[in-house]
Amino acid sequence: MHWAQAPLHARGSHRAVMNLPLQWRGRLAAGPWWLLYSGPLEPHDAHRHHAIQVVVHGGVPCVTAGDAVRAGPIVVVPARETHTIQDHRDHSIVLFISPEAHVGPRLRQRDPTPTGGIERRHPVAQILGSLRTANWSQADEAVRRILDRLDVPGERGTVRWWRQPALDDALLRLPDDVDLHGVDLTQLAEQAGLPVDRLATALEQEIGQPIGSYVRWLRLIRATELFLTGNDLDEAANVACFDGRTAFTDACTSMFGLTPRQLSRLGTWTSGA
Repeated sequence: MHWAQAPLHARGSHRAVMNLPLQWRGRLAAGPWWLLYSGPLEPHDAHRHHAIQVVVHGGVPCVTAGDAVRAGPIVVVPARETHTIQDHRDHSIVLFISPEAHVGPRLRQRDPTPTGGIERRHPVAQILGSLRTANWSQADEAVRRILDRLDVPGERGTVRWWRQPALDDALLRLPDDVDLHGVDLTQLAEQAGLPVDRLATALEQEIGQPIGSYVRWLRLIRATELFLTGNDLDEAANVACFDGRTAFTDACTSMFGLTPRQLSRLGTWTSGA
């Protein structure tokens, strides 16, 4: 996944990768513009990355971003801002969001204020409730609840993780530097076996971000899912149209501050299929 023809790390998105402890073991799920982790939270080293990060935790402040400790049960870390986790939490939610997603502009404000009367001691329980993110729809609902607490407008329509293989495959074949004006919708619709008007509506209402950034996100998530479900790095990179394992690893590190292997240590992958 590249920005135009340059890898993400060439755009200054990270300088240090977290030293991930073994105690992280939870669940991972991904959607059209988000990656969600729910489980224990452990201290980690200072690092930064391209994705916007939302950390939900309880107790005293434990997130340092920039030069300050960030207060609040929900902390938003802007893209490319250096941050650390200082203390252990038994329960947490960490949400990575593509900066190009339609929720990005609101989250780029430095201190979004949680609403809805969320308590500092049990914010994860309030958001998850009976959810355990054991399937994709539950993870999607958890993301929606987090954004609601931050008073961030939700999706413009009913955003779905497409999971239409023909459409995903057609999108994966698009060039890295594609943008909405450079997409041949007729050709893409033919490849996907969908009517042009239906595809155009999906691109506008269901992806939640520009087509170019969606393609880059899709490739990264596809490769990550393949690797976390048993494929080796080379196979995962090849299927997702990366130029080898190094390009995939660089893209993953740049977006999340984690290599694919470190992501695999976070926990169980929840498929969107």
